[in-house]
Amino acid sequence: MEERIVGLETEYGLSVKMADGSFVHPPYAGKYFLEPLEGLLAEQKNHRHPFLEKAGIVRIVGEKLVSGPTFRFWIAASGGKLYRDTIGPADILEYATPECITIRDLVRAEQGGDRLVYELSKILFPIGENASSVVITRTNWDAINGNSLSEIKHWGNHENYQVKDDFLSVYAMRGRGSAYLMKLLNTLLVTRIVLTGLGGLLYDRTNTTWRYVVSPRAFSSRLPLFTFRGGKIGNHSGDSHDCPEGFARLHVFSGDPLMLPKATQIRFGLVSVFLRMCEAGVLEEYSLPVLEEPEKAFPFFSRDSSLRRRASLYGKNVSWTAVQILREWAECLSRFIESRRVEVPLEERQIVERVLRLCDVAERDSFLLYPYADWMLKRTLLEQYCRKKKIDFGDSRARFFDVLYSDISPAGIYHRWRSAQKKSPLLFSEEEMDRTLLQHQAAPRAELRKKHLRALDRAGEGTRNEWGKFFSFPKKDFYLVRDPLCGTHTGIEEEIEYLKKTSEKKCADK
Repeated sequence: MEERIVGLETEYGLSVKMADGSFVHPPYAGKYFLEPLEGLLAEQKNHRHPFLEKAGIVRIVGEKLVSGPTFRFWIAASGGKLYRDTIGPADILEYATPECITIRDLVRAEQGGDRLVYELSKILFPIGENASSVVITRTNWDAINGNSLSEIKHWGNHENYQVKDDFLSVYAMRGRGSAYLMKLLNTLLVTRIVLTGLGGLLYDRTNTTWRYVVSPRAFSSRLPLFTFRGGKIGNHSGDSHDCPEGFARLHVFSGDPLMLPKATQIRFGLVSVFLRMCEAGVLEEYSLPVLEEPEKAFPFFSRDSSLRRRASLYGKNVSWTAVQILREWAECLSRFIESRRVEVPLEERQIVERVLRLCDVAERDSFLLYPYADWMLKRTLLEQYCRKKKIDFGDSRARFFDVLYSDISPAGIYHRWRSAQKKSPLLFSEEEMDRTLLQHQAAPRAELRKKHLRALDRAGEGTRNEWGKFFSFPKKDFYLVRDPLCGTHTGIEEEIEYLKKTSEKKCADK
């Protein structure tokens, strides 16, 4: 069975909740959070806060942006990265998980990133006289301020999949070519929102009212829905060290940042099985339905929470709902799995079976997706809140509720709902997460990175490491480890021993 490397990048929203209950949004959220972290690490170089010691935060040195320092850090405990992401005018706090080889490990690593950011926020922003708290959410879908779509920021939650470099040419698509394959993948990304949409409030400028949508990400102006990085098919050559020879990275940025762990599993499971079908060269054996215009169907489907809207299929004089399309996709993926052309991991097989069951539920009534889909869970809780307060979606309190659903603290609406459930929707226990917090099983290269970062941290050194590049201080150059499944490297292991001796010498000198 071929293991697939996966990863996830979460971009956090940050708001300062004032003592009077109002919210203030720092214009540079990434800098607002990470600049004091850098200062704290410098101040506490010898006597650090216990959590900082446990996390092992190593500063990435040697880079600057036009707008100032990059504020990028590796996390020794997890092998992930916390950094300031600047996209155009944006300034975002972002965490990237380490490379993982199972979807379960990835979900756990993603939740570990939330805990890292939350614990750091408690250290960096203690409750003061003016600000009662800093609220950090798993989404930048900021519907709190104003009623103009241009004022709403939503940069998404980005998925990464390692794929074979001959992904586009390994199969014969009856002369349709790579453009048809891209349309296929877009169709999956658009219709999976039935189960993987976050839900949220959107201002409808035509009708001058606020309405609830299935996927806020569908209304971002950023297209296409994915890209390739590294390898022969990648359009970002600077990422070539991320993947081994013969592989590239599929980077999907159309997904919503979800709170339900099993919904995140569905996101990754569906795409991973589809990629296996592509790599096996058997796509033409399955009649996967394809949308005529997937990009236009994205917001079209998302505006309809009843899931009854229909969009035209490519090459057919017929229109289907998103649920019908997704169900047909899941049936095709299930038949592919049963054919045993390739061995598919048990976790991915179970995800496809779950999608089939939930599509049956959605076809009966979209409201029955509570509590299996974030968008319906949030909508149900939001409507209960509005009835209690006797308000509608146009009230600013409803928009506060929308944003606070994704609050990563225990006070967040999702987390409060989860704590009240007799049967927890978690994939693993709270005790397991509390016991390890940041120690997630990752791909072998990430495990090697953890050891290297821990040695750097104890030696008090920064680093210039990247995902597949390990910087050596004695060598003043990089060691390349392009394969995420490679967990050994003689040069890096010698570097770790060198750093240990440096650390011991510093301790002896004190």
